[in-house]
Amino acid sequence: MRAAAARLLPLVFLAASFVAVWQSQQLETWSFVGPGAGLFPSAIAYVCVALSAVLLLFPGTENGADEAEEQPGPEERRTFRSYLAALVLICFTTSYLGFLATAILLAVLVSWFGERRRIAPVIGFGLLCGVIGIVGFGYYLGVEIPRTELETAAHRFLRSF
Repeated sequence: MRAAAARLLPLVFLAASFVAVWQSQQLETWSFVGPGAGLFPSAIAYVCVALSAVLLLFPGTENGADEAEEQPGPEERRTFRSYLAALVLICFTTSYLGFLATAILLAVLVSWFGERRRIAPVIGFGLLCGVIGIVGFGYYLGVEIPRTELETAAHRFLRSF
């Protein structure tokens, strides 16, 4: 039963990867100004096809399947839940809170709650990530990032130098 299940998941992943390749081929991979919208999805889809083919051809050893899996403890579960919550929050909070506040919130969620780091360095790390994102992407690269009053004030402050 385990051998069939060990082959089923890579097979499903291979089928989904082929669907991703098919869908990404409908996007433009290159344009007159440079890389198109389909270049990155196509590259990722082909990597997924290769990885699922490797998993399908080499499913692992029988000894690894027979060993009892180690159950995660409360620390690992808390860390996993904090990362899961961070992935959900990054999708929804950036447009409402802005880039800087979201970076600080995610650093606090993952590092302080999930990994039990001290709060002062965690907030400093989140602030640094937010400022690097605003300066690097928003200012130098000209990428449109969601702006709130906090980002506008940081942008004005950085332009004063």
